[in-house]
Amino acid sequence: MWRRAGVFVIPVVALILAIGLGIVLGVRSSRTSNDIASPTPITTETTDTTPTQTTAQTPKGLFNDTCATCHTLADSGATGEIGPNLDEVHPSRQRVLDQIRTGGLSGTMPANLLTGDDAARVAAYVARVAGK
Repeated sequence: MWRRAGVFVIPVVALILAIGLGIVLGVRSSRTSNDIASPTPITTETTDTTPTQTTAQTPKGLFNDTCATCHTLADSGATGEIGPNLDEVHPSRQRVLDQIRTGGLSGTMPANLLTGDDAARVAAYVARVAGK
């Protein structure tokens, strides 16, 4: 008699455990991004309480954050293989700026990844250091 009960009870218990686990995992995965704390930006200050420029704000930092995934540029340590190797191309400032504004010919590089002063500073940086 216990064997018959075991044949019925064990699958029922397993089913109940699976449903409970599914509910727990479903609740955890339904958390919104507002439930998760976002990192607090860090700024460095000098003794006169003027914020200093962080790495991401420098032309090299902007290049690394925006371009290094796809392009190779020795000065920045970038070894991307999708876009042109900028050390081999030796682009002018204007050529880099034009490419940033219009994007890549094949659509791989979207237009306006950087804009305004950020685009101008990265273009000048790339033109200055490419191939050196």
